[in-house]
Formats: sequence, structure tokens, C-alpha cells
Amino acid sequence: MSKGNVATEIMNGVPFPAPSSTVVKVINVHNINRAKHSGSSVCLFAYGSSLPSGVSGYLSSCMFLDTDAAADAQFLINEGTLSSCNFVAQTT
Repeated sequence: MSKGNVATEIMNGVPFPAPSSTVVKVINVHNINRAKHSGSSVCLFAYGSSLPSGVSGYLSSCMFLDTDAAADAQFLINEGTLSSCNFVAQTT
């Protein structure tokens, strides 16, 4: 997936990069609150086989796709803060 128009690429079936044992931040947004956070962007969507926990840089309601979890715990949403993420599995 390129750094271009992500929505268009997803609609056209452009695949995500290969599975990774680390977290891959796919969609980042500009961080307008630089006084509180050192990075220039924050994550809105990420995936990987290792779930981040208690770290900064993930927006509240950031979506995470766990590529190594059981089928009922693959999609998680950050219910924590930008300073300390807390991803919670979403079930139907």
C-alpha cells in the first residue's frame, strides 16, 4: 500500500503489506498537539501480531487488526488515551 489515497487503494483491492511480527501503522494522521506528544503524527489504524499496550501514539478509537489472535478477538479498538493505549477486542 502506498502513501497515496488509501481509501481508493482499499476499494481497488490493493493488499496490505505482508504479515509482520511487529506493529505496522497503516493510517497516520497529523498530530496537531505537538506540545504533549513528541511525534509528528498519531495512528488511526494499525495491524500486527503483537498488540501494543500502554504506549503512546494511538488515537482513542484507533482500530487494530491482530493478525495472530483467535477469530473472535482479531479486531480491537483503543479505549485508552493518546498517551496510553488500551486496545479492547470487539465482538459481535
